[in-house]
Amino acid sequence: MRHYCLLLARLGVNVAGGVVHYPLIRRTTTVEWNAQARREAEETEQRALEVIAADQPAPRLPRSHCRGCSYRDYCWGDQ
Repeated sequence: MRHYCLLLARLGVNVAGGVVHYPLIRRTTTVEWNAQARREAEETEQRALEVIAADQPAPRLPRSHCRGCSYRDYCWGDQ
């Protein structure tokens, strides 16, 4: 949600935050948008760009850390 807020803010839209709906568990989470949230979104965006630009992929986490991750097959599908 914060990255959506960042994109909107860059387009000149005045953003106060957002709401994430989780229909399967019938919950919602309110996400605030302020200077701290913007800094964190910009930092994570920069880290993601560094990972994308890297020559080599980051080492895999231990398999025990991947429990329940929906991307597990991408990292461990060859094992």
